[in-house]
Amino acid sequence: MKRAPFLCKQSPDRTLEVVILAGSLAWETSHVWRKDPDREDDVPPMVLGPDELADLSNLTIIRPDTLYVRVLRTGDISEEELLKIAVKLAHAGVQMARLMTPDGELLENWTGQLERLRQERPSDILPDHFRLDEEALWFDKLTERRDGESDVQPQRICSPLRVTAITCDSHDGSYGRLLEWHTTTGQLRRWAMPMAMLSGNGEELRRILLENGLTYISTRPALRSLLCEYISRSLPGRRVTCAEKTGWHNGVYVLPDEVIGPDGDNVILQGSHYLTGGFAQSGTLAEWQEQVAALCAGNSRLVFAVCCALAAPLLRLTGTGGGGFHLRGESTDGKTTVMKVAASVCGGTGYSWRATGNALKGIASRHNDALLPLDELREVDPREAGMIAYMLANGQGKGRARTDGEVRNRRHWTLLLFSTGELSLAEHTECAGERLYAGMDVRMVQIPSDTGQHGSFEQLHGFASGQQFADTLCDRVARFHGTAFRAWLAFLTSDLDASTTLARELLRRYQTALMPDNAGNQVQRIVARFALLAVAGEIATLNGITGWQEGSAYGAVQICLHAWLNERGHIANQEDEGVLAQIKRFITAHQYSRFASWDGPDRPLNMAGFRRVEKDPLTGEEHTLFFILPEGWREICRGFSPARAARLCQEAECLLPGSDGKYQSQVRLPEIGKARVYRLTSRILSI
Repeated sequence: MKRAPFLCKQSPDRTLEVVILAGSLAWETSHVWRKDPDREDDVPPMVLGPDELADLSNLTIIRPDTLYVRVLRTGDISEEELLKIAVKLAHAGVQMARLMTPDGELLENWTGQLERLRQERPSDILPDHFRLDEEALWFDKLTERRDGESDVQPQRICSPLRVTAITCDSHDGSYGRLLEWHTTTGQLRRWAMPMAMLSGNGEELRRILLENGLTYISTRPALRSLLCEYISRSLPGRRVTCAEKTGWHNGVYVLPDEVIGPDGDNVILQGSHYLTGGFAQSGTLAEWQEQVAALCAGNSRLVFAVCCALAAPLLRLTGTGGGGFHLRGESTDGKTTVMKVAASVCGGTGYSWRATGNALKGIASRHNDALLPLDELREVDPREAGMIAYMLANGQGKGRARTDGEVRNRRHWTLLLFSTGELSLAEHTECAGERLYAGMDVRMVQIPSDTGQHGSFEQLHGFASGQQFADTLCDRVARFHGTAFRAWLAFLTSDLDASTTLARELLRRYQTALMPDNAGNQVQRIVARFALLAVAGEIATLNGITGWQEGSAYGAVQICLHAWLNERGHIANQEDEGVLAQIKRFITAHQYSRFASWDGPDRPLNMAGFRRVEKDPLTGEEHTLFFILPEGWREICRGFSPARAARLCQEAECLLPGSDGKYQSQVRLPEIGKARVYRLTSRILSI
């Protein structure tokens, strides 16, 4: 930043009063002072003439910590220019300042206003020797001449780049700077840059700025380092709270390019990359309703997908855990179109499963409190599919250590996952010989895409075929997207407490209405997630966001819930059905190869127990009774609790308890003698 004329000739004694001549006649007054033989000292007053006032933002007019200043109004000067002078004095730490005429008449005492100006008016003071104008950011290199004056050699660092605020999180950490610049095409860009990006040589910083429209950065190493110095030494007066991920933050919803809610101007998304994807806008809400939402009406999977996107922000408000839905069906039946409609609500196009777990972790973090649409499950490695789905729904990545051994902060998120694929998650993981645990199945609910009419669609709204209908939808969501989500967020944040209360009340009502009788704990959790989608869809409809008729969202969710229950085939916990199915598979496959005949001579090498054919004394029908050794029972129930498996078999009337009521019975076995075994009936093969 340039120095005002005669600043360098001011006394170093901070207690001496500094005189500033300001106005259209400042230079004339200065010449008169120099010629005055009766002047008190040889320290010249500083001069702010017309040229200096025009460039006031790039001038240093006072030394830091100067205590006393007298500003003499010489000629014409605007009130705005006087205010700028007062602000600069305030931020320089001046304690007493007066505005006077050259004759000594007091015009205004600024002393009482200095503290207020320090707090209310942000400092626009740039670091020493840096200067910013419409053309570029400059560094004025000073070279001293022999006569004591200084020559200024302006060095161009980059295109205009402003540091407009200091950012930090609500815990006084994660400091950064809010940068603003115009792209080559004239678009304004804002980016909250973490200060940690300045710890290296600044290469990543320069790459992001150039990639996002900053026209020019010097290629000279010395000037590149000056760019980092300029950012780190800039201390604007404005303070902004930063959020490290999208979603809810102290009552406002943070998006990459906008913060929705009261006091949203004081919050911004901060990250090591300039984020734009996933939440774009195109068209208007009315156009999206007419061109996209209207075609969803009457189609359960499409309405369900839109509700899934709308329900994601309600997860945190209602205390509902994250999770996902997987739309499974044959190829070319419209699954991808349904996913694109879901993505259009937020403004994205969806992502592919074809990514590593680390990549998907980063994507999930950028969709916190929002929908994450993923297409074609088959493209992910089947050995990792289950754990990736578990990670995405569970809301946290893998813990990792820093170089010093301390644990790095884990990424956390809460989201709803909407996935598509020709295979279910269980079928895909089984391709690699992996087992799908019940926890994964609960977090990723499998819904059949086939509606029984036109693939994923029930109503074609006058189109000739399902293919034509799908193509039209894909074309429209590419042109109209993103507006519904922002309108939904604007409604929620307009009265967040009332919105939260309404959502929780409706969730209790819908959950009760949709819950099957005698449902297991896992089914209850999944039904609660279905109910949340109905809540979001119905509230959005009542407030004019979807354009549907009241009850459309609830009806679509109910249809999809019944489709899931019909395919699941039971309402018990998945582990209960899983262990019975595993025991049944083992007995079916090995009833002759792993079980020795009670009366015969055959003895398998890897024997799990004995089998004996008995007749029912009442009906005369023969049935097989399996006497399973404890070691064999543990093998059969591998991955499950043996005691729990025995209890479930007893409840299913497949296990005969001992005389003491325990699951094992004491029996005299051929060639072995007395031993405790599990007596399993052949009824297991028919459940």
